[in-house]
Order: sequence, then structure tokens, then C-alpha cells
Amino acid sequence: MKPLTQKTTRTVILGAGFGGLAAALHLARHADRHPQHEIVLIDRRNYHLLQGKLPEAAAGHVAPEEVMIPLAGLLQGRGIAFRQAQVLEVDFIGRAVHTDRGLITYDHLVIAVGSTTAFYNILGLKEHALTLKSIGDTVAIRATVERQFAVAAHELEPGPRRALLTFVIGGGGWSGVEIAAELAERAATLAAAYGLSPAEPRVVIVEAAPTLLPGSDPWLIDTVTRTLKAARVEVRCGLPVTEAQARRLLLADGSSVEGGLIIWTGGVRAREVGDANALLRGQANRIVVDPTLAVPSHPEVYVVGDAAWVIDPHTGAPTMPSAQLARQQGEHVARNILAALENRSREAYRPHLKGALISLGGRSGAAIVARLRVGGRAARWFKRLNDYRYLFFIGAVGWRFGLRARPNIRRTLGPTPASVVRR
Repeated sequence: MKPLTQKTTRTVILGAGFGGLAAALHLARHADRHPQHEIVLIDRRNYHLLQGKLPEAAAGHVAPEEVMIPLAGLLQGRGIAFRQAQVLEVDFIGRAVHTDRGLITYDHLVIAVGSTTAFYNILGLKEHALTLKSIGDTVAIRATVERQFAVAAHELEPGPRRALLTFVIGGGGWSGVEIAAELAERAATLAAAYGLSPAEPRVVIVEAAPTLLPGSDPWLIDTVTRTLKAARVEVRCGLPVTEAQARRLLLADGSSVEGGLIIWTGGVRAREVGDANALLRGQANRIVVDPTLAVPSHPEVYVVGDAAWVIDPHTGAPTMPSAQLARQQGEHVARNILAALENRSREAYRPHLKGALISLGGRSGAAIVARLRVGGRAARWFKRLNDYRYLFFIGAVGWRFGLRARPNIRRTLGPTPASVVRR
């Protein structure tokens, strides 16, 4: 990376998720106003991950390649320099990012590194549960589910057979209820393929809060709960997980649930970036920002998405991690960077949730759009339309219809994921 000159300014964006990509694209759309302004996007992966479609990929309803958009093709000709690299350290005083592929200096920095799974120090959970945060996770889950059915088809003992065909999800948030619905649908298909009774597979979802989707709209909670139960998903709420063992979760009431596969979606924690003590942290390791989404001690540094501890001025409460809000924050930060380049005042961020869309298998869902509340197949179509709307927003519709090359999944993943080997 060439050094900055007196005339050149550079914005470096860490992370090509929803927030980071939104910031980069918004800056690129206004590049003609600042021809000496460089935009550098850094990510350890060479693709943009459609995080919301991971449950579909994990259940085998879509191929892993369908949730990975190659960044090289996506950013081609847009004036955004992409660097595939691992961030090792951030020097906030010297305004430099140290990566495994060299040092990159910056005038403005956007931290959009996303989150990782939170295990809350629950004994054995990290060792015995699969997660749902990456392509590797989806491959591991899909392989495990199909292997369990193949083994169960030849198991004559009722007890072991029942355990093999039980799939347990810890955490009843958005990812948890979506993967539960997808697995219930997939289980019915696999049961028929292996000559098993459709009543044999079990999907169990365990949530510590009194309801699924804690903190969400009551109508949404009720609709999702009823839909899952209609799909024969066992819903157990108000039961925190206290320990995980091989093929078993122990619950706070002293009971346990056994399964051939345990998936943990019970929470997230912001990823580390640079020195963990360099910036003030809020709950779940999220970086505290001011109303403009800048770090108070380093106003040239902005944080968006799951990595940011953002306070909603309307409620006084922190915003929840959300792809919708991450995109809003990315665009807002880009506008504030443009304001700084033009010696204008930066504006405070005000979150605005436009609705809620959740898919519950391939034929059902729940949607809140403005004042409209829709369930069933119509809600699933709302979700699909929103997916296409996002692809249009980032300029990836051609990728969706096969007009651009898709990534080689074997080359992207490298060796078999450790989670598959472990199990």
C-alpha cells in the first residue's frame, strides 16, 4: 500500500460484512467529489457472507456457494481497493493497521469486524456444540445431520436411534428459530429418503428467556412459536443451559436433553480488533461510540454493526445486533466521513427499524412491514423479495442469476472444518 501524500486521504474499512460493505459502497458512490480519497476494504475472507441465509445452507436447502458473494467481482470497477488479510493490530495513535500482509495507514478508520459466538463460560459448550456463524459451520451441520440419518437407518435399538434423530438448538433468537424450522423441514425429507417414520426425527429448541425471540414484538413471538410447534419442533423456554456434554445439554431445572447434534446460537460477542484494552467496551465486548458512531477518544475511528455499542436516543437502550441496522450505520458513517472531508459537521445517528422478516423453512415465515403483519407463505415471499432487494442494493443481482462466477467452496474452505473432524 503506497504511503499517503499531503493531497491524498485514505479511509480503511475493517470487515466486509453488512456494515463495512455499506460504508465502502456509499463512499464509492460519491468518489467523484473527492478524487484524492482512497477507499481500502480489508477482510480475512475473499467473499461477502449473506449471514441471514446460513440456516438454509446448514439444512441443505441451498448450496454454500449461494451465500458467498466473491468480493473481487463485486468490487470490480468501483474504486474500492480490496485486501484479503488478517488484522494483527491497530495503532490508534499512529493511525495504522498492521496485517499479516503489511501495514496500511489511514486518515479515517471504520471498524466493522462483526461478532463471534458467545459461550458465556458454560462448561463444555464450546467443545460439544456446533455454531452457525460461517460457511464451515454450515458444512459441518449439514454433514452431521445427513450422517445421523444414515446411521439411524441401521440402528435397531430404540434409545440410540432416538438420540441419533434428535437435533437440539440452544438459543431461541433469530438464528435459533430459523435453523430449527429449516432442520424440521429437512428432517422430514431425509426420513422419507432413508425409509424412516416421519414421526421419528425430533428438533428441540431451548431458550433461557421466558419466550422465543426475547425482546421482540409479541405478535412476532406468538406467530413464530405457533409455526414451530405446528412443524413439530419442541419449544422449551425459561431453561438456561448449565453444561454441555457429549450429545447432551444440562438445563437449569436439573433436566437434560440428548441429541445426535447440538447447535449453539445463544448469543454473540464482538470480535477483537487490535489491543482489547485500547478502546472502551460495553456489553458483549462491543466498542462504545458517541452519537455520530465515532470512538470518543479517537474521532477519526468509527464502529458499526455487531462491533458497536450504540445507544438508541429514542429509548436510551443499546441497539440489538441486526443486519438492517448495520447497513444503516455503515451508510451513516460514510456520510460523516464525507462531511469531515468537506469540513462539515457530522450528524448523530438515529436507528430506524423498518420492519422484521424471519423465514421459517421454505414455505413459511413471519413479517412485520410498517403496520402490516403477515405470516405463512406470504411472509416467506416478503423475505425472498427483501433478499433480492439487498442484492440489487450492493450490485450483486448478476451473481444471483449466474452471470458472474461463484466461489469454489473447496478452495475457500481449505481443509475439512475442525468441527467435522472433532465430531
